[in-house]
Amino acid sequence: MEVIGPRPARQEDDYRLVLTAKTGCQTAYATLLARYRQAIFQLMLQRVKNAEDAQDLTMEAFEKAFLKLHSYAPTHAFSTWLFKIALNNLIDFTRRKQPSLTRLGEAGELSGYSPEWFSTAPSPEEMMIREQRIALVQRLLGRLDQRYRQMLELRYYEDLSYEEIAQQLDMPIGTVKAQLFRAKANLYDMLQTPYAKAHLEQTRR
Repeated sequence: MEVIGPRPARQEDDYRLVLTAKTGCQTAYATLLARYRQAIFQLMLQRVKNAEDAQDLTMEAFEKAFLKLHSYAPTHAFSTWLFKIALNNLIDFTRRKQPSLTRLGEAGELSGYSPEWFSTAPSPEEMMIREQRIALVQRLLGRLDQRYRQMLELRYYEDLSYEEIAQQLDMPIGTVKAQLFRAKANLYDMLQTPYAKAHLEQTRR
């Protein structure tokens, strides 16, 4: 059994905030965000050399950390855990920036290869599962506060950028990102209900 010794004051304070945030207190998590946002942003900026991408990566890291908060254990400092999430998210971002085999095949950039060889079309069963999960998310969206539902629909159904949403709703881009963060957190909470979990479990069978 691992014995956890005394933690530094900052680490101890972080852990208290994490415990409070786990109860659903957004103020506690906002305090953690304010404490580490600039450090995460500077790290992302060093890697991607683009302030807008760095800002998006920073917010994504905090969103992912929030959704995984239940799994955090004080065997490591919260800051260490958070930076690991941020770096893993950066790796995913870098991979997304690289051209996929599918696009290369369709563009004819791989001479002699047919685009069909790179097809990732889902099977009929996979399509049915996907449609069932989309239907579940749509039902849950209908239960969200209207402003949160609108944010998610604009971002993920209409595929608008943060800037486009800000222009359409006439609000600061920081407010857009904050409300999208809360909207996704609320939707995640709904997906943890027994009803949603049972539905998702059925689609795996």
